[in-house]
Amino acid sequence: MRFCDCPVAAPSANISGSPSPTRADHVMADMDGYVYAVVDGGEADYGLESTVVDATGTVPVVLRPGAVTGKMISEALETNSEDNTILKKGETPKAPGMKYRHYAPHCSVEIIDLPNDIELINDETLDTETEEDTELDFTKLSDAEKKEVLKITLPFMNRIREILNENPLARIGVFAGVEVKASLEMLRDDNIYYHTEFFVYGRSADTSAASHCLFDGLRELDVNKTDIILAMGFNGDGISKAYMNRLKKAAYKSGDMP
Repeated sequence: MRFCDCPVAAPSANISGSPSPTRADHVMADMDGYVYAVVDGGEADYGLESTVVDATGTVPVVLRPGAVTGKMISEALETNSEDNTILKKGETPKAPGMKYRHYAPHCSVEIIDLPNDIELINDETLDTETEEDTELDFTKLSDAEKKEVLKITLPFMNRIREILNENPLARIGVFAGVEVKASLEMLRDDNIYYHTEFFVYGRSADTSAASHCLFDGLRELDVNKTDIILAMGFNGDGISKAYMNRLKKAAYKSGDMP
């Protein structure tokens, strides 16, 4: 852009409504045949699109949450910001990504919430160096930690079994933390094993890691021809708020209340 020496206006490098690209190969998958080349600047730092703010009024209004949170904006401007991220019926979107169904893969998406008593990790920090743990050693866990892992995993296990009871041929994608994958593999249940594809982003409660990997995970699980993706959900006010904004739109079904 510096070499252009002029303002540049360009649309997002993906097909409208699909999961946003966070790597150059995502762009090529969406835009192959439409563009001559892609400049690879590395993967996105945060994995989610930028925060969009309406600054035309007396107070800043967040239209699309991102890594820069409403709390950060309020602290920087020393005034309370407002949140207007939900599009009302018949209302014209003021910012990208405000449509009900957006950021969505071809398959359906269902949210499995992290239990509320599990403390979130890296929710209030802009940490781009988050380690994405992909292995879990149960022998090093205390009894309390093992109970916590079970509490995180049970909702996924129960939902997977429900889906397979309804459709024994279903392929299920799981976007979750290492605890879920490790626990389900320990069951040695062939029915679950042969019908489940995992994308592990790190520790289950690490909202920064989950945000960084969200679109990459949705894309990869979709490419693997899953019928449904079960994705971890969070209840927080930091980066998890932006994460849930994207995930809820990916999981939106016609008839859902916004």
